[in-house]
Amino acid sequence: MLTVLPEVVEDQHTDCNISSARRCEYGRELLSHTPMVLEFLLQQSEKSFDGGIQLYDRNRKILRCLLSWVQAGCFSEIPPGSLPEHPLINFVFNSLQVSSSFDLAVEVLVELISHHEGLPQVLLCRVRYLTEVLLLPALNNGDEKAIGGLACLMSEIGQAAPSLIAEASTEALALADALLSCVTFPSEDWDIADSTLQFWCSLAGYILGLDVDGGENRKNVDDMLFPVFSALLDALLLRAQWLSWRRIGAEKHMGRGIDVVGGDGVQRILSGFIFFVMVAVVFFFVNE
Repeated sequence: MLTVLPEVVEDQHTDCNISSARRCEYGRELLSHTPMVLEFLLQQSEKSFDGGIQLYDRNRKILRCLLSWVQAGCFSEIPPGSLPEHPLINFVFNSLQVSSSFDLAVEVLVELISHHEGLPQVLLCRVRYLTEVLLLPALNNGDEKAIGGLACLMSEIGQAAPSLIAEASTEALALADALLSCVTFPSEDWDIADSTLQFWCSLAGYILGLDVDGGENRKNVDDMLFPVFSALLDALLLRAQWLSWRRIGAEKHMGRGIDVVGGDGVQRILSGFIFFVMVAVVFFFVNE
């Protein structure tokens, strides 16, 4: 019930006879119970293991319920400065280390990023941890689910705060490097690489939108991030070459190669590659 109730209030298709004003009233009434719900979820997350209920099932239920309440705005009344230290945020972050709860933990964090402006800066400081503890083992083991989830999460972090990435701090460059690793991962399709597209575009758009007359500041940003976009172009070329070797193999004729990959596959590969190359090339021309 706790999981479904926020969804019912938010879903405008559940009852068309409810006016928007009444729905807002229901929403405010719902959020007035937020402290009680968060406390309940926190208690559940801290309970010792119950032999009658699998731990991973319980944690997934907690995350699923929390996701519904985050979408409804449950943390809106919590001071931004205290949000990163909230015990449930730590619970979500720790759930990334458990394969059974990883996907839901990513969903909750992505939703939190979209609702709270200060959170990307906090999560940016944890990128090195995400990379060393989660991403690198996933890359070594070929775990596409984990790589895809982390690529999505880190892209959202960077996309939500391009100004922080443009500062080219150690954490920002670590995030860019981690996403480059995701782009070059040799998977069968472009899904993982595609998930980072909005990050690269938002970063390039932010940099290109900086005041050209700003002088030294703009030049410093360009100088620091130019190698990142250069590496992006190299990564895309490497990625395209790997797909060609993998799918076409020893075939020498283009017609046979298309048969192996499939017409739709070729179109998807080319469209994804073109999008990424456009981002990198635009940045190159600006710096010439």
